[in-house]
Amino acid sequence: MPNRTQKHRQAAFHRQHYRCCYCLLPMWEKSPLELGSLELPQAVVRQLQCTAEHLVARKDGGKDIRANIAAACLRCNSGRHKRTRQLSPEQFKKHVQRRINQGRWHNFDATKLAGITSEAH
Repeated sequence: MPNRTQKHRQAAFHRQHYRCCYCLLPMWEKSPLELGSLELPQAVVRQLQCTAEHLVARKDGGKDIRANIAAACLRCNSGRHKRTRQLSPEQFKKHVQRRINQGRWHNFDATKLAGITSEAH
C-alpha cells in the first residue's frame, strides 16, 4: 500500500499529464516502458523516473501534503536540491527551461520532446 507521499506523487503525476513540473518532459512511474517508443539514451530514460518533489523541502519544514508535492523527474528533483543557492520552484523551472533551450539539460536535445521553443521564453 502506498504511503502518503507516494499517493500525492501519483496524483500529481496524473494531474500534470505525466510530465515533469520543471523540464516538462514525459516521465515514467512504474516502468520505463511507459515512455513508449521514444528513442532516448538509457541514461536519460533512468533520469525520467517520476519522483515526489517537495516544493518546500522537508528540511525547510515542508510537509507531505498535496499542495506541497509535485511530480518531477529524477534529474530535476535531484538537481534542484543539490544546488548551493536554493531556487524557488518557479525560479528553478525558468533555470531548467533556459538550460533545455541551450541543449544543456538531460544531455540531449529535449526541446522537441518537452514542447519548448525559445520563443516561449
